[in-house]
Formats: sequence, C-alpha cells, structure tokens
Amino acid sequence: MALDPKLAPAHELWGSVLSAKGDSAGAKRELNIALSFNPSSGRAHYELGVVMSQSGDSAGAIEHFKMAARDADPNISASANEMLRRLRRL
Repeated sequence: MALDPKLAPAHELWGSVLSAKGDSAGAKRELNIALSFNPSSGRAHYELGVVMSQSGDSAGAIEHFKMAARDADPNISASANEMLRRLRRL
C-alpha cells in the first residue's frame, strides 16, 4: 500500500486481516477506503457486511451483503446470499 495507496485489493485484504484480529474500527476504515477506489467490489462489501454484522449493525450489514450478492464471483455472491438468509432469520 505504501507504493500505491489506491490499490483497492490491498485495502480489502488489510481490512479482512484487521477484522480477523478484532479491530472492527480499523477494518471498517480500510474496507471503506477500498470501496472509495472500487465501489463495486463484492469482496469489500462482503467483508464490510461481516464487520457490521459482528458489531450489531444488521441493517448496514444487509445493505453491504446485497451489494456483494451482485458480484460476478460466484463464491462471493453465494456467501453474501447465505449471510442475507441468516440475517433475515434473526
């Protein structure tokens, strides 16, 4: 990221790492940066949905999972749709 701070996949990955470490604020920051460079990134929307869901923001999570569900990558869209089903059951 130091060489190219606009490299969206690097921010996506770093956001995922921070989320796994329990740093939801840092994860949200990095994922939002990734989305500012690539607003249609299904992976960033999915990861941000996970972070928001874990922090209790179900409405925000649903919006990001809906965006991720539109991704061309079948793994991302399937995972997002599964999370939407789970959240809607709650």
